[in-house]
Amino acid sequence: MASLMFIKRSFRNRLLLAFLSLFVIVQVSSFLIIDRVITRAARERATDDLRNAAIILKQFLLERSDLLIQGASLFSRDYAFQQTYFADDRETIRSALLSLQQRIHADFILLLADEDDWPVRVQTPRGEDEGKPFKHPELLEESIEAGEPGSWVISRDQGLVRMVAVPLLAPEPVAWLCVGFKMDEKLVKSLERFVGFGVSLVKEVDGQLLVVTSSLGPDARNTVEIALASRSSDQKDFQVVMNDELHSLHLRDDSSLLLHASLERALQPLRQLQRVFALLAFLALLVVFLLGKTVAKTVTQPVERLVQGVRRVTAGDLTAEVAVERDDEIGMLANSFNVMARGLEEKEKVRSLLGKVVSNQIAEELLRGKTVQLGGEIRTVTVLFTDLRSFTTTCEKMQPEEVLHFLNRYLDCMAKVVEKHGGVIDKFIGDAIMAIFGAPVSLPDHARRAVECGREMHSELKLLNEKLRQEGRPEIAMGVGIHTGEVVAGNMGAENRLNYTVIGDTVNVAARLESETKSVGRSPLFSQATLEAACLNTDEVALIGPLHVKGREQPILVSTLKE
Repeated sequence: MASLMFIKRSFRNRLLLAFLSLFVIVQVSSFLIIDRVITRAARERATDDLRNAAIILKQFLLERSDLLIQGASLFSRDYAFQQTYFADDRETIRSALLSLQQRIHADFILLLADEDDWPVRVQTPRGEDEGKPFKHPELLEESIEAGEPGSWVISRDQGLVRMVAVPLLAPEPVAWLCVGFKMDEKLVKSLERFVGFGVSLVKEVDGQLLVVTSSLGPDARNTVEIALASRSSDQKDFQVVMNDELHSLHLRDDSSLLLHASLERALQPLRQLQRVFALLAFLALLVVFLLGKTVAKTVTQPVERLVQGVRRVTAGDLTAEVAVERDDEIGMLANSFNVMARGLEEKEKVRSLLGKVVSNQIAEELLRGKTVQLGGEIRTVTVLFTDLRSFTTTCEKMQPEEVLHFLNRYLDCMAKVVEKHGGVIDKFIGDAIMAIFGAPVSLPDHARRAVECGREMHSELKLLNEKLRQEGRPEIAMGVGIHTGEVVAGNMGAENRLNYTVIGDTVNVAARLESETKSVGRSPLFSQATLEAACLNTDEVALIGPLHVKGREQPILVSTLKE
C-alpha cells in the first residue's frame, strides 16, 4: 500500500511505470514473434546469394573499367592525336574524342590539362565543365602518386559515374583523359537482369548514404534510405520490409552498390504463426495505448491549466493563478507559477511607480538589479531649460486646484515632447523644466535632439494656447534655453535617498540662456557649442550675437531658429 501511494504521488514514477510496462510488452511480444531458428537460415541463404552476386557485379564493373582504360591508353599514345593536342585545335580534338567515346561505349570524356588547377580543355558531349577546373583533383593526385591509371566512382550531374583517368604522355604527362560511364537506371536494369537480384546505386551525401538510382519504387527507396541511416557503419548485411515483403540487403564494400532480394518465399511457412503473433502484438499495443492514455490524461489536464495561466500572464493579466491541488511535481510547478505571477505583479507595481518618480531609463537600470551608488562621472551632454512667462500673474485669479491642474496640463504636454526626442527630465522646478540629453544613456546626436525638442515645444505650446483660447483661459508664453558642455552626472543625495542629476557650469549657462529669452524676445536660444554639436544648417539658424550672462565674464555667442 505504501508503494502504491508513493507511485501515485510521484509524477516521475508514474511515467517510469508506463515506460517499463511498454518495454516489457515489446520485449515479450518480440520474443514470441521472431522465430530465430527458421528465419536465420532464410536470411543467411539470401545473404550468401547477395554476396556472391556482389562479387560478380564487382568483377563486371572492373572489367568494363579496364576496357575503358585500355581504349583510352591506346588513344593517348596516338601520335596524330598528340600533335592535334599540342596544336590546340579544339574542334579536331573534340571530334577525335567523340569517335573514341563511341568506340569504347563511354558516356563522357574530359580532357584535362596538366596544370595547377587541372582545367577541362575539352568535354564530350559539350557541357558546363569545359573551361573550368576539374572538381576532383585529389583523385588525379592519387593516380600520379600510384604511377598507374585511376578508377573511381564519383558523384556527377546529380548521379553516380564510373570514371577512369589515363595520362597523355609526350613522354611525360602533359594531359589526362578522364573517361567514364553513367551508373544510371539503364545500367541498374542491365545489372538486375545479369545477376537476378534487385540493384540500387547509392552515394554518400553529408555522411549519409542516399539511393541515386534503383530498380525499386519511390516508397521502397525511402525505406532503404532509412535502413541505411539507422545501420551501424560497418554493417553490410541487413533486412528491411519493402512493399509488404521482407528483403535481405547487401552493401558492397565501396558503398556504391546495394543488392536486395525478397525473403517472402523463404518465410511463407511462418505466415500463419506470424498472424498469431501479430494478434498478440496488437493486444499488447492496445494495453500500452490504454495505459498511456490514462497517464496522459493525468498529465495534460493540470498542464493545460498552467498553459492557460501562462497565456493570461503573457496577455498582461498578472493576477492569474493556477488551482492544482496535487502533491507531486505538477503541483510544485503550479505553486511555483503562482509565486512567480505574484512576484511579477509586485515588480510591475514597482516599475509603474518608478516610472512616475524617475525617468524610464533610470527605472530600467534599477529594475535590472544593478546597485545604485553615490558618485558621478564627467559626461558631455546638452541641457535644456524651459520656464513660463508671467505665470504668477496668470494664476492670481485661479483657485489652487485650478493652478495645479493647469500646470500639470502644461508640464505633461512638454514632458511628452522631451521623451519623444530621447531626453530625460531631471526635475520640475515649479513651472520650469530641466531636461538632459545624453545622460544617463549616451546619445551621439544629443545636441540636435535638444534643439529639435525646443522647436517642437513651441509648436506644442501653440496648440495648447489654441485650446486655452477656446476654453476662455489666458494664453501662456514660454522661454527655452539650451547649452552643450561637460557636466558631472551621477547619483547624489543620501544612501537611502538618491537623485540622478547633472551639475556644472553647463547647467548654469542653459538656465541663463532661458532667462535671456525675455530680453531678446526669441526662443529657443542656444549657445555656439550647441550649434556646432548639432551640425545645424545655416539657413535654419538666426544669429542673435554675443550676450553677457550672469556668472560669466566672457560673452556667449547665441543663436536661435529662424521663424
